[in-house]
Amino acid sequence: MTDVDYINRKPKKLLNFGSEAGIWVFSSPQQVMIAGRAADSWLTMDWHRDLELLDRQLLNIGQYLSDEGITMAKP
Repeated sequence: MTDVDYINRKPKKLLNFGSEAGIWVFSSPQQVMIAGRAADSWLTMDWHRDLELLDRQLLNIGQYLSDEGITMAKP
């Protein structure tokens, strides 16, 4: 199985099992993929953007890492 196969297969299985949504974080390209059962498509975006989580809480992974003093090379 290739990486692309896994990235496509795993979210589908979790959503079919009953999960409403899933968030996958990819560190090398510094991206986040959001997959939702009700969504027609999945969203992939830069991890320096705000993500809306449950109860309208926001998470910005890039900002969080920066605040914690964690630096990563730009992709």
